[in-house]
Amino acid sequence: VHPGYVMIGNSDPDTFTAYDPASGTAVLVATNPGTAAEQVDYDLTGFATVGATATPYRTDATDDLAQQAAVGVTGGHLSVSLPAQSVTTYVLSNTTFSGTTAAGPVTPYGSQTQVFGKDASGAVWADVNTPGQGWSGWRGIGGDLAGEPVAFQYGTQLEVFGRTPTGTTETDVYTPGTGWSGWQSLGGTIAGDPVVTRYGSQVQVFGEAANGSTYSDVYTPGTGWSGWQSLGGTIVGDPAVVSDGQLMRVYGVVAGGGVWTDVYTPGVGWSGWQSLGGSLTGGVSAVRYDGQVELFGRNSAGTVFSDVHTSGRGWSGWQSLGGTVAGAVSPARYGSQLELYARATSGSTWSDVYTPGSGWSGWNSIGGTIVDDPVGIRSGDQFDVFGRAAGGTTYTDTYTQGSGWSGWQSMSGDLS
Repeated sequence: VHPGYVMIGNSDPDTFTAYDPASGTAVLVATNPGTAAEQVDYDLTGFATVGATATPYRTDATDDLAQQAAVGVTGGHLSVSLPAQSVTTYVLSNTTFSGTTAAGPVTPYGSQTQVFGKDASGAVWADVNTPGQGWSGWRGIGGDLAGEPVAFQYGTQLEVFGRTPTGTTETDVYTPGTGWSGWQSLGGTIAGDPVVTRYGSQVQVFGEAANGSTYSDVYTPGTGWSGWQSLGGTIVGDPAVVSDGQLMRVYGVVAGGGVWTDVYTPGVGWSGWQSLGGSLTGGVSAVRYDGQVELFGRNSAGTVFSDVHTSGRGWSGWQSLGGTVAGAVSPARYGSQLELYARATSGSTWSDVYTPGSGWSGWNSIGGTIVDDPVGIRSGDQFDVFGRAAGGTTYTDTYTQGSGWSGWQSMSGDLS
């Protein structure tokens, strides 16, 4: 791992992952402190593209960073055996990191899961789950936000963004060994919550202005923030953003319910807004899954629809996934599966799970009574779903393979 590499969060406390956007190289540093060999499977499908092989370099009782025979990557997975008491560095070339769909109120940070929210005064609070230690309890980090905070890991830092009552975007950055920077303004005047994602080595922030135009502000290491620039358009809610290999794709819903997209191509710039059709109520969600970009939203009857873009074939057209939901549709990945979560009018949370080779499971209730949109995230081998109840208490439900759902459990808190 050389200077300029960006640390990537993962769910294994014994593995360090990093990426060099300049060379398209990903590095996994895997440790096995045990006295027996360990078989592990690394899910690399979060990369937009990934090399066909990984070159291992091993240090143990007999080797000192000695190069080993190349290991194949199959179906986006690297399955290897780690010798006892060893450190093995796997180097994958021809790899493109697409990052997450976007920052959110729940985010991984190294091996931790961090949950953010604001109280009635606009102050931001965080609760942190550390493997082996559990939840920290809610701790305030200040701020004065009108919208929901969103966070994500960037290198070794954790960055939180939010909109103030005047519409400016502010950020607070956590640096290990230093702590929180304090809230700092990025300027701008947006009407909804900021949407934040990684694009190569950059951080890109998007927001919708009061007139419906989409604006962006881009952070480049060594250069800083670009300042807010208009992408035009006329959308009626927060945009959805996903990086797709070398492309940056932005989506939004217009007044009539149609979905529009604007695509950034390096060396070319933005395509300008183009219609994808559809008739949605509320916003649209976007995720990159199995080499495709997938969009999700609901119509006025609460039925969920999807539109899928496959490279070389274009868009599938909007197709119904059924269901009757009241809020936004939240996609999340869990291993090879794509999972959708949404809230019903009763407040219960429903899920629909896509498994390769089997298709969609159909909508199933996991209970609960929440008043905002559920958010799901993988946490090690588990999958956690979070939501806020009417009194401001945060609840979580955890899925463990072989055991199923834990049932909703309170995390306390007083969020609005």
